[in-house]
Amino acid sequence: MRCHLRAGQSLIEILIAVAIFVLSATTVGVLLIDASQTSLRGSGDIEARQYAIEGLEAARAIRDVNFSNVTTGTYGLALSNGSWSLSGTSDTQDGFTRSLTITAPDADTRYVTSTVTWTSNNQTESTAVFTILTDWPVATAQTNWATAYVAATTTLTGTANITAASVSGTFLYLGRANNAASPEFVIMDISSSTNPVQKGTFEIGANVNDIAISANGQFAYLATANTGGELRILNIVNSTNPTSSSTFNLTGNGAINAIAVSGTTIFVARSISGGTTDIQSINVANPAGPIVLGSNTGGVGENDIALSTTGTRFAFLASANTSQEFQSVNITAPGTLVVGGGINMGGTNPGLAMAVSGTTAMYGMTSGAGHNEFYTVNVATPASPVTQGTLIYGANVNDLQVANGYVYAASASTTAEFSIINATNPLAPAFVSKVGLSTTANHVAVTSTAAYVAENSGILNVIVPGP
Repeated sequence: MRCHLRAGQSLIEILIAVAIFVLSATTVGVLLIDASQTSLRGSGDIEARQYAIEGLEAARAIRDVNFSNVTTGTYGLALSNGSWSLSGTSDTQDGFTRSLTITAPDADTRYVTSTVTWTSNNQTESTAVFTILTDWPVATAQTNWATAYVAATTTLTGTANITAASVSGTFLYLGRANNAASPEFVIMDISSSTNPVQKGTFEIGANVNDIAISANGQFAYLATANTGGELRILNIVNSTNPTSSSTFNLTGNGAINAIAVSGTTIFVARSISGGTTDIQSINVANPAGPIVLGSNTGGVGENDIALSTTGTRFAFLASANTSQEFQSVNITAPGTLVVGGGINMGGTNPGLAMAVSGTTAMYGMTSGAGHNEFYTVNVATPASPVTQGTLIYGANVNDLQVANGYVYAASASTTAEFSIINATNPLAPAFVSKVGLSTTANHVAVTSTAAYVAENSGILNVIVPGP
């Protein structure tokens, strides 16, 4: 009897085991299918967001040519001979359909939403990104930068110099020299423009030389002097608690001095050390796993970089090459960076700063014999840049930004560390105002209502237009 019962139990146990196995296999199959679908959706999400961000960049390029071309309505985009235009009601690429919806809250402002839809697993998916575009010359007329003044000054913890500044939305992002007293990356809330409030920080362990922010405002790309990881990418969605997405080590030991972003591609300008290349392009579609696309080297190093906003895609470099301090590089194919042209600015001193608006580049350099410190350069034909106008500073011009129809400059001048230039006529740029500060101005970041000027010793100035 006990023997018969054992046999029955064995059979039952086998049946139960089979049932469990079938159930488990079915569950695993479902999980695998679901994981596959999730992976496909994730891949689609990344491509769609890239396509959407490109839409905002195209709208910005159209604005830079002529604000009146950014008309209200829903449009697609067309690219012809390197220039973007609004076309139809949508455009499609590789199964992704993009449309730009443009509205006008007032005569001088445009709200632009770039929406991309696609089909994944028989379901319609969508993603959207948003930006605000303004008519810079008109915005300029609404304030008086000729009577600019220091409205507030904030000193960060510690005495380390502020070495980088970038604005995105209602946040100011600062980089600092490496120091033990405080982190090198700082986020400031500037929703009240004259009352910056520190939100979050992150320890980098190396000088932060420049900062670029992704178009969606979710990631900060940091140019650092860390020879074991020159590129640092931070997730800044939570402004009070930024987190690391990746630390990326580039070939050689040269620091990244400057960084510029275009969609999901960043371009870095580097010092030369231990096999470093001067300029590199990097795909950051996956912030956790950047991929080098291309590079080019002149063997001397680059100090700043700015990207063209119209026509053929070019990067303009403030170079340490004392026989060609201004350089242009064709970046149409990020995997193949080709030097297109350059200018010998005279003397033997390197370029330090670069900004570009439309067909005019603004260039700043080290003070010295044989040249001035500020130049406007015609880049309508990027491969053949031509100097147009110039101004004397008598000191290094460390940073340049273009906004509100003006050029904003940070310099080492002992009487005008911060200055504003009218370059509407590139042949005859003129100072609009000069503001003396306590120490050398290293960087400047600008909004429509304020300029944030970073000094040595952790000093941050808020400069606003007068009445």
